[in-house]
Amino acid sequence: MVGMASEEHLRKLIQGTSDGDECPCDYQTLWNGTDFRERDDVYMQFEDRRGKLRAAYYGAIKGRSHHFGPEVGFGWTVGDALHNETIIMIKSAFGGRTLAIDFRPPSAGEGNYSNVLPSHYGWEYRQMVTDFNDALQNLSNIYPEYDTDAGYELAGFVWFHGWNDMLNEDTTHEYSSNLAHFIRDVRLEFKTPLMPFVVGELGMHGLHPEGKSIARVLYFREAQRNTTLLPEFRNNTLFVPTASYMKFNVTTYNGGYHYNGRADTYYRIGQAMGRGMLQFLKTAKTTAVIKQHSLQEWWKLRQKGVACSLPKVIE
Repeated sequence: MVGMASEEHLRKLIQGTSDGDECPCDYQTLWNGTDFRERDDVYMQFEDRRGKLRAAYYGAIKGRSHHFGPEVGFGWTVGDALHNETIIMIKSAFGGRTLAIDFRPPSAGEGNYSNVLPSHYGWEYRQMVTDFNDALQNLSNIYPEYDTDAGYELAGFVWFHGWNDMLNEDTTHEYSSNLAHFIRDVRLEFKTPLMPFVVGELGMHGLHPEGKSIARVLYFREAQRNTTLLPEFRNNTLFVPTASYMKFNVTTYNGGYHYNGRADTYYRIGQAMGRGMLQFLKTAKTTAVIKQHSLQEWWKLRQKGVACSLPKVIE
C-alpha cells in the first residue's frame, strides 16, 4: 500500500498542535531539532529514493514524496530493538492494485475475470520480484558501507494490502487462497522457505465497520487472519490487527482517502507490524543462544531443516 501519511500532520504531532489524543513525546524521536531525523542504522529504498530512513520521504508515489507509509513506524520500532544490526528495507508499492489480478502469484494460476488479458495477471508480482532482486544485487546503492563478503540475511516480509480486492465480492472471496499462494511463492522466489511474514489488517473501517459493505469488510479481515493460521503458516506468519488505529471525527489530510492521510495512524500501524516482526526475530535470537549458534548460523540450519521449528507466536 502506498503511503499517504501527511508531512503536515506529522509536524503538528511533533509540535503538539494536532487534534486527537496523541502525545507529542511519541513523535519527538523523528525530529532532530530542525528537520526530520535520519537513522544511521536503518536504510530504505522505494522507487528512485534510497538512503537512511527518515519520515516524509519514502511514501506515496513519484511526485508526492512529502508523505510516508508504515515503513517509518516499522523501521523505528525494529531499529530501536535491534540496535546492533544494520537494517535495510526495500519497499514495493504501486497503489490501486489487486492480489487477484495485478499481484496474482504464479502458483494461483490464471484468473477468470472479464476484460483482463492473460499477460496482466501477476504483472505487478513480477515487477515486485524484479525490483527486489535489483535492490538485493545493488545493496551498496542503498547502504554505502554494505560488505559484500559478509552478505545479507532476508529476515522478514511485510504485506499491507487489500483495499481494491475488498471492493469486489469475487476478489474478496478469493483473497485467502491468493494470499497463501503469495506467501509460498515469495518464499520460493527468494529461497527462504521459512522467512517470517507479517500481514497487516485492512483496518480503514475501524473497529466497528458500518454501512452496507460491513459483511464484506469483516469477511475480508477474517480471510487475512485465517490465512496466517493455516498449519503451514502458524509459526512463521503473523496477522497484525490495525483497525484500532483508524480515527474518525478528526482532521483529514487526503480528502478522506486511505486512513485519512493521518500520520499518527500510519505510524502506529508501522509500529504494530514492527512489533509483530520482532516476535519472530527475537525468537530466532533466543533459539540461537540456546543452540549456541549465531543468528545467521541458526537461520541457515533452520532452512536446511536441522534446527527446531519456531515456537508458537502469541499475538
